[in-house]
Amino acid sequence: MEELPDNFIDLVITDPPFNVMNKQDLKFKHRTDIRQDVKFDQFESYESYLTFIDRWVKIIEQKLRMNSSMYIFFAIQYITDLMNICLKYGLRYKGVIIWHKTNPAPKIRKNGYLSSTESVLFMTKGKPTFNFLGQNKMHNFIETPICMGNERLKDEQKLNKIGNFATLHPTQKPLELYEHFIEVSSNVDDLISDPFAGTGTANVASKKLNRYCLGIEIDEKYSHYAKERIRSASSTIQKFRIDKWTKKIE
Repeated sequence: MEELPDNFIDLVITDPPFNVMNKQDLKFKHRTDIRQDVKFDQFESYESYLTFIDRWVKIIEQKLRMNSSMYIFFAIQYITDLMNICLKYGLRYKGVIIWHKTNPAPKIRKNGYLSSTESVLFMTKGKPTFNFLGQNKMHNFIETPICMGNERLKDEQKLNKIGNFATLHPTQKPLELYEHFIEVSSNVDDLISDPFAGTGTANVASKKLNRYCLGIEIDEKYSHYAKERIRSASSTIQKFRIDKWTKKIE
């Protein structure tokens, strides 16, 4: 991402590693496997994780235009760390949005509350676009199901324990969620970016809403499936250059 010009991006929506995954491979009967042994979410220490956050926040702040916004999905236990790092680089705190997952993974051992929420940190630079969509749509508490069914991408090279294709990416976010943030914090023809693109949800949502999107993903498998997903997404405009806007930048 360092290769991008400074002051280039209008909006960032991203879902970076949370540093919360355990080394386990839980699967549930009649459901796609939700959690897997995911190496990208494992760090040697708390300090190494903070160093990782600091590095990518610093880079993104440089690439954001003046009058831009950033939405970051994050584990609640690290939200203060993330916010303070963002503030250090001159970004402005605008709030935390709670995503309530209406169909969370069950608690197998029944020894605690279900993990049914995720936090989204909303930061800005300057005076960005903010399209108020109406009182009923602008709550800072958003309810949607997690990705299931046809929306959830499957790994066609791996079967789960009940013989179905395994989940491709354990933290794939709903398209509806990204579309909401894009509609609120950008305009047609703006450039969106997701530096942890995963399955390309930001790209697909941007294409549907007539925005450009630069998705950056270092995992070759995720990148392959994301590009196929983006190509099949519909748009009312015909000027998307997929190879340009989905190029992997290391």
